[in-house]
Amino acid sequence: MGHLVEAKEFFEKALSAKEDYLPAAHNLENLASAMVERWHFRMLNDTVRNESYREAIFKKIRQGFSTILDLGTGTSLLSLYAMQGGAKKIFACENSPAMIEIAKDVIKYNDSKTLIQLIPLSSTDLQIPQNLPSRVSLLVTETMDAGVFGENILQSLIDAWDRLLLPPTKYFTAPKASSRNGIVVPFGATIFVAGVQCPFIANSSHVLPGKCEILEALPFKVIASSALENGEYSSEDLTRLPGGFKLLTEPVEVLKVNFNDPDDLKKHLNGERDKTVDLMCSEPGVIDAFVSWFVLQLDEDLKISTKPCQQSCWEQAVFATRIPLVVESNQKVKICISSAKGVLNVQLDAKDIEIDSYCLLEPDAIRFLNDRAWISAMHSVANNMKATENSNVLDLSPFPYLGLLMLKKGVCKSLTTLLKMEDACKDVFGTIGTLRFIQDIEELNGDQIFDVVILSPCSQHGEIDQEAMHMFGNLRNHMTENCILLPEKITVVGQLWESQWLNSMSRLTSDENVTNFRISEFVNKYKLKKHLDLSIQNVQYIPLSEPQQFHSFELCQLPDSLTCVDVKVLKQGTVDALAYWFEFDFGGTIHVTTNRPDSHLLQAAYLFHESKTVSEGDTVVSKVITQSGILDICPRSS
Repeated sequence: MGHLVEAKEFFEKALSAKEDYLPAAHNLENLASAMVERWHFRMLNDTVRNESYREAIFKKIRQGFSTILDLGTGTSLLSLYAMQGGAKKIFACENSPAMIEIAKDVIKYNDSKTLIQLIPLSSTDLQIPQNLPSRVSLLVTETMDAGVFGENILQSLIDAWDRLLLPPTKYFTAPKASSRNGIVVPFGATIFVAGVQCPFIANSSHVLPGKCEILEALPFKVIASSALENGEYSSEDLTRLPGGFKLLTEPVEVLKVNFNDPDDLKKHLNGERDKTVDLMCSEPGVIDAFVSWFVLQLDEDLKISTKPCQQSCWEQAVFATRIPLVVESNQKVKICISSAKGVLNVQLDAKDIEIDSYCLLEPDAIRFLNDRAWISAMHSVANNMKATENSNVLDLSPFPYLGLLMLKKGVCKSLTTLLKMEDACKDVFGTIGTLRFIQDIEELNGDQIFDVVILSPCSQHGEIDQEAMHMFGNLRNHMTENCILLPEKITVVGQLWESQWLNSMSRLTSDENVTNFRISEFVNKYKLKKHLDLSIQNVQYIPLSEPQQFHSFELCQLPDSLTCVDVKVLKQGTVDALAYWFEFDFGGTIHVTTNRPDSHLLQAAYLFHESKTVSEGDTVVSKVITQSGILDICPRSS
């Protein structure tokens, strides 16, 4: 992580020399995201979480637990609560270089009595007496991810009980400290699971029936995402997913872990708490995933729930099913639950899985093939293509659907695509036409020339794909003079938004959210200018302008440019961001927009550095800059 700090300083120097140098700004944005993950901002803006932790820490200190270890301190907020609550001494450990620098500044400006000692180590590397003078009586931590265990909390707490904490107290209902007692806040967590039906999860997991005509020939009953093979979960806020979700089963308590019982922690880690559980279906449908959330027991009384719709900073853990599971009302579904090796795992019981044939594709290919509007457009393009006896096609889409259609219709002689598509492509066509596979475009021979080139110029996250634009430059020597490039044209459409939600996802919006401690000026050095992976239909926002074109370019060129666009304000409000999406022109009347719930490409937004108060009829002038295949939109300075 240290080299990231050096890289950040390098790019900052580049920007200080040239403010609008987009390659440096783009790399700096990526570094900031890697160094301080986005969930830190959600967490700091969650006042319910913050005040609940504050009350629980105060209560423990009043009960006599007054020497504190803050495990994974982050910005050191929990340490500040301990200081405020009257702790005698506080030790805060952290191993992220970026968070250590933030915590240093936060402690310097908020801890006037120097009660907090910041230790730049993981808790498992702490030693007594080198780092701590003796065992502590209270350990506070918030190292739980959506699946509770994902930040190694089991391993960390087992180690802490063994070496760093006083022995656990037996008085959990009304604990009292003594010279021999230790305690952990939070006390523990209870994990719940339910089966859900969700279009977005389904579109990301399997190729759905009826979406892709040419894939009906595949000899597979299931075409699924390769990401499902490792059993890992994704973290999602179900309330923000396109198309919404529906619980098809009653939620069931599946695991309960006691952070103040070292034996219980070890049994979870060793798999001794693993079990099978029956879920009862409350209505018919298709279970696309099993979703887990938890109730965090902070102390004897205080609880925080991460259940969907609770507006918690925690998302839910999503375990997509390997096959779409059709269920009926009152049907029992058996699932296997595990916390072995400190990782939550929820899977359908293998006895309930019957798959005769199975094909795996990468997740972006699955989403691409489930995009009905895009696939329909590909059919229209193929129908408009004139048959050419010696036509050669290069298709570098997430899945070469258009190229395969052209082969099927006989409008081209050969198709070249990526090697990772080989098995699926051959199963569709066998020996029909000529299929060639390459690892990347660098494998192309000098004599390989194409009449049609199909690229995917935008990433699924909602931004122009810089790598794809650079790839085009390397392809120029492999294209005929009249080569057809698809899509022919890309238009960027944007709209001014007022959105407190977007702000809260990208920065600490106010120190009032953290009990007026001075934190925002330090952590917001890592705030992001661009918010990716948006689903516009599920974002809380107020539109302050009509959607309008901000930029348009042909695939054959995205030249460096700087233009200004006037945006007319429709109503009074505060402009926080400019949301944007893409419209693709495939020639003639064939157009596809990404502003759709089922688009395989999500949307994004540029956040204003400072929110701007506007009135109806005002004009907001935005700069549109393109450099080295990168697009940036920002308000013009007054």
